[in-house]
Amino acid sequence: MNISFMTIPASDGVQLSSLIVLPAEDGPFPVIITRTPYDKMQFVEAAKGWASAGFAFVAQDVRGRYGSGGRWIPYDHEEADGLSTLRWVLAQDWCNGQIALEGSSYGAFAAYAAGQGDGSALASSLITLVPAMGLHETAFHPSGAFHLLDRLWWEASFGSSKVNEQDRFWNMYERCPDAIWHLPVRDLPLAFPMELPHWQRATEPEAEQETIRLADIRSPVMHIGGWHDAFTGALLRNYRILSERADPRPQSLIIGPWTHEVNQPPRYPSRSYGPNTRLPLARMEMNWLRHTLQGEALRYPSVLIYAMGANRWIAPPAWPLPGTITKVFYLAGTGMRLQEQTPKQEQPSHYRYDPANPLPAREYPSFRQNLDARSDVLCYTSDALNEDLLVAGTAYVHLWVSSSSSQTDFYACLSEVDPSGNVIYITSGLARSTSAAAPEPINEQSIEIPLKPVCQLLPRGSRIRISISSSCFPEYARSLNTIGDSLQQSAFVQADQTIWHDAARPSQFILPCHDDALERWYYDNQTSL
Repeated sequence: MNISFMTIPASDGVQLSSLIVLPAEDGPFPVIITRTPYDKMQFVEAAKGWASAGFAFVAQDVRGRYGSGGRWIPYDHEEADGLSTLRWVLAQDWCNGQIALEGSSYGAFAAYAAGQGDGSALASSLITLVPAMGLHETAFHPSGAFHLLDRLWWEASFGSSKVNEQDRFWNMYERCPDAIWHLPVRDLPLAFPMELPHWQRATEPEAEQETIRLADIRSPVMHIGGWHDAFTGALLRNYRILSERADPRPQSLIIGPWTHEVNQPPRYPSRSYGPNTRLPLARMEMNWLRHTLQGEALRYPSVLIYAMGANRWIAPPAWPLPGTITKVFYLAGTGMRLQEQTPKQEQPSHYRYDPANPLPAREYPSFRQNLDARSDVLCYTSDALNEDLLVAGTAYVHLWVSSSSSQTDFYACLSEVDPSGNVIYITSGLARSTSAAAPEPINEQSIEIPLKPVCQLLPRGSRIRISISSSCFPEYARSLNTIGDSLQQSAFVQADQTIWHDAARPSQFILPCHDDALERWYYDNQTSL
């Protein structure tokens, strides 16, 4: 094979450093392009594998990172630079006119950006993994809450210099533990000992940014993610929108029990997922490209979902699972129960939220009983299940709330309580509540909290728990219980929170379930691939 390094000119003359690996035989070849801020050299071995299978591979440092020229501004110039790269590759005699765009995390954003606009006619297929779909989408929860720790980690590790500095970040984070508490959040660079040149832009909800227009994407897309990744909601949204368009292209969806490190089985003290969590993703991606570029038959299901708890793969025809049913549980103050009966005369439940003492974040399969024992957490628990229950999809918590503040957050966590009394995290969500008569307090308001999508088996004998609080720090910046942009504020007040659960104000938990998915669509990846 032929390995070379070249610079590809952007439309404004900036030189984009690129690794190019060609097969040993004569071309032309189909080409895979990946554009990354995380160093193109990490793709050398993968590029060799693709070249041995007859694909040319181009890995490129995005503008301002590693070997590429220009100024590094996250989520900027990716559409234009991707288009310039597409046009340059198409002009090479070793390209047969078929180009696949591939990318993981920020690289997935770069792939989508290159494949939209004028690039939509040039890209033949896409493979996207754990997609970080834009500055606002990665910095802010849909409720408006700010992803504090994740954004600080990314901005300091990848957004501040020409090379990766995540090891330095964690060293500084441990040396300066008080920095994450700094208020206002927008001034956090004053307290943290690393350069954060784009922090103001990242903390501004209306900041100018490049965006992805899914309506422009005309290529087939393979979507790959993990249930424990922060961007699974975005992955499923992309799959749904592209699958439901009037002229859909082929779509593939794979979700494993993984974190942001795709195909790497995580280890948690509270969960074990068994030996079959890994897939032959390289072969599957290759088959996908040969299918979408050359018409080769697919040798694996187009949708593969790992059902946690059952520890097995299923191959349904689509997601959400066809035949999904909805179970409704009501939050009852008497006995702090989750029950299927409609509540009648129930007294409200109360807790006090103090931003000076927020609930610590633990958004992964962990034991939560010590968190649930806090006085600022309300726990509603069901009776023991009489049979296994597969939760599959996006669950919702509908709350009737009041607060002594005019603006505050409500955080809901779904957990499994096992027969030994262990409380194990499954998924969670957040909603921001603002008084209709601000600055007056919130008075009996209905809110909806979507939980992160999940596919989890709850075994017979376990119990379902919904825990309600008002913080998850430092995953989310604290609500200060004051009206306005809390990222610009330093003062905070305590808030007395009320959850209503009577016949006139029923608080509910809406759970998507499936009766026979595990048997109907069972898939044995040990023998079928």
